[in-house]
Amino acid sequence: MCLLLGGCAGRGQESALDRIRARGELTWGADEQGGEPFVFEDAGRGGALVGFEVDLADTLARALGVRARFVQNDWTTLIPSLERGTFDYGIDTQQGRKVARVNAGGEIFSFTGDDDMWVFINRHLAINLGGLHPRKSASVSLDEKAPSLEISHGEIYPIHIFFAERHTVSSTFTLETSVADQGSCPQ
Repeated sequence: MCLLLGGCAGRGQESALDRIRARGELTWGADEQGGEPFVFEDAGRGGALVGFEVDLADTLARALGVRARFVQNDWTTLIPSLERGTFDYGIDTQQGRKVARVNAGGEIFSFTGDDDMWVFINRHLAINLGGLHPRKSASVSLDEKAPSLEISHGEIYPIHIFFAERHTVSSTFTLETSVADQGSCPQ
């Protein structure tokens, strides 16, 4: 599973984007302890930070016409630090092997919320709720989508969930699924 979390901290009337552009700098918070391949020091580059999260922040800063500056933050306090305005954007990427077990059929994956959500099953896009939008729902029936997802009963497939929160004060969404490997859910 990969979780992408980001947003711009809000303070006063001036927009976060205005402040970033006026400063010429996008500050981004992450936890370097996450290590490779997300954010780590490259000894071959004099200890410069490299990795997926660095590339993402640099790309976003370039698109805004500013430079990116990393702010070390423990991942457990990433959200409170973002809310306090310690940095403009927070990111935490986690890697894990999540699977969809397709058993006898009837498996469903559903999402409702105003956040961005992309779900890939067997490396095929199954749900696309990206972009700014009001509260929306999307659902995928693995039986109905089996041909386009290239899945069949009795097999196990990778599932990747990408989530982005655009608000700085709250996130309310519902994720429901009967797609799970036995033993993957706590009792």
